[in-house]
Order: sequence, then C-alpha cells, then structure tokens
Amino acid sequence: MCFSAKASFIANAALAVCGVAIIKKSSTKKLKPLAAIPFAFAVQQALEGMVWVTINHSNTDSILHLFAMYGFLFFATIWWPAYMPWVFYIIESDRQHKKWLWNCVLAGIIVASIALLCMIFIGYNAQVIDHHIAYLFAKPYIPQSLYYICLLVYLYATAGSMLISSIPYMRLFGFFIMASCIIVHIGWPIAFGSLWCFIAAIGMMGIYTIIAHQESLIKKRYYT
Repeated sequence: MCFSAKASFIANAALAVCGVAIIKKSSTKKLKPLAAIPFAFAVQQALEGMVWVTINHSNTDSILHLFAMYGFLFFATIWWPAYMPWVFYIIESDRQHKKWLWNCVLAGIIVASIALLCMIFIGYNAQVIDHHIAYLFAKPYIPQSLYYICLLVYLYATAGSMLISSIPYMRLFGFFIMASCIIVHIGWPIAFGSLWCFIAAIGMMGIYTIIAHQESLIKKRYYT
C-alpha cells in the first residue's frame, strides 16, 4: 500500500486469509480463477511491502528491491489487464456477452504487451514522495496522450469486463473500479498506481459474496 510497509503487510495478510476462504468456498472448477483474485492481490501487496522495506533501508540497488518493484508492477500493469477479462470470458455462459468479453481479452493483451515493452525498454524507479510510493519511468516520460489511451484501454479490459459480465452483482464491482480510478487519479496522481491497486484489492474481497451466490445457483440447478 502507498502509506507504509506495515500497512502493505497487513493488507497482504487480510487478503491472503480472505483469498484462502474464497478458494475453499469455490467448489466449482470453473469459478476457481475468479476465486483466486484476492489471493493474487495479497501477493501484490506483499511485494509492495518489500518495496517499502528496501526504500526505508536505502537498499534500492539490491536484487530484492528490483524483484519487489518489478513484481508489483507486473501485477499492476501486465497481470490484471490480461487476467481479469480472461476470467470473465471463461465463466460467461451468455453467447452475446461472451463476444463482447472477447474484445476485452484482446484489449487486455494489447495494453499488457505495451506495459511489458515499457518495463523492458524504459524501466522504472520507485520513490517515496509525500508519504506515498510513486512508480516513475526511469527514462524520459512517454507522451501523455499515449498514457491516457493505455489507461482507457486498461479500464476497458478490467472494469469493462466486469460491466459486461452477466454474473449477478459483478457490475457493482465494475463501477467501483472505474469510480476509484477517477477519484484516485484526480486526488492522488503521484500515488495513483499504488493507491488504486490497494483500493481495488480491498474491494475484491467482496468476491466471496459472488462466489457464494454462484455456488448456490449451481447447487440449485444440480439438485432440482
């Protein structure tokens, strides 16, 4: 999280416990990738906790720092835009919704590929600015217009796939992700990546409700 190492590790522990509970709750194989989302966020928060520790100890040249920083950025910029739409695509049963979700999958692959290229050819630095971790490009900044285009495509792949999904209550998560993105980008632009990921991680704990609802529907169909 963007406030301290302690906050990141507390979030990591809470998400890990929640993630294990959700995975155990999900007895249907098809729902397992959805159930794994909070646990993946737990790993991401643990990585940012390590970023805090290495920065606080002025150890930013270490392998641990680079591993933690690029690990966090891997989840934030590559994993989520590729993974999220794929999860909703494989779960979706409605053919029309599935067609639209396939577009989200393609959008996610595109923005994740751009993020990977930025990671390889531009690189990043992590700095503490105003008590927040800021992830900054190591080389001259890419055009701002390209950044906003990528952010919109990212939102389409992640929040868009939630809004398109026919899973009950999932649209609420989509609106939550979009609203938090706008609020954080306006209020805390320097800590945008760190703070938005934290808010999204906490919000995704609610997936337990989605899994429980889906499991009850599946059992109802099976036994009736």
